Amino acid sequence: MRQTVEKTLVAFDCDGVIFDHIGEDFLCAYNALLTLFPETKAPGLPSRSLGLEDISQVRHESSLFARFRSLAGLCLRAEEYYTALDISLNRDGNGLSIDENEFHEAGKNSRELHHQFREEFYKARSHLQQQALEKWVKIIPIYPGVSDAMSGLASRPGTIVAAATGRDRNSTVRLLAYNRIGRLFEHIASRENGDTKLEQLRYLSDLTSLPLGRMVYVDDKLTNLQEIEPVSENSSNLFLRSLFPVSVEI
Repeated sequence: MRQTVEKTLVAFDCDGVIFDHIGEDFLCAYNALLTLFPETKAPGLPSRSLGLEDISQVRHESSLFARFRSLAGLCLRAEEYYTALDISLNRDGNGLSIDENEFHEAGKNSRELHHQFREEFYKARSHLQQQALEKWVKIIPIYPGVSDAMSGLASRPGTIVAAATGRDRNSTVRLLAYNRIGRLFEHIASRENGDTKLEQLRYLSDLTSLPLGRMVYVDDKLTNLQEIEPVSENSSNLFLRSLFPVSVEI
């Protein structure tokens, strides 16, 4: 008699776990800021919207990018990148020392702008994707070793590989496909399926009829794991890849 293999779903956040997204996020956030405040001046950056061709200069020469990157780990949603840019542009010092509470307190002063900034951020992302697929995917490189790890995981009996990401479905599918790992993901829960990771995991649960206790979730944000932990049957099913993963130079 063949023994039935109990299924387990492993859901991965994409940005910060599979892909180094910081370059794209900076371009989108900076362009969204310029749309709202065209008079913005940033040292070392042109006073125009940035395109895919600007990424190398941004990564290697922009002090604003370095500051933005140091705060990006505190951002859970697109609108919080406004706070990261605001702090980066208006506080002195190269090494910004700010904790999570200070960061969110600073963001309270600009909440009326968050909805508009969020809309402009995602418009900027769509515009970058439309410029040139080959160039766009290269500014969001896959982390070393991820492809092999995903292939090994997907080959395990009873394992369902899925994505639970704040990225939109279209760009998620394109990134996974370009990096030749799209076929490994049986399900994708994206921004369209919920604003929080808990909502996305519940969407995957409904889709697969698997309870949250049969899911393993991997994220790079501790706050997301803390949101999920109270409703998870087993906290050991929650994995933190890294708060600050090593970047991939392009």
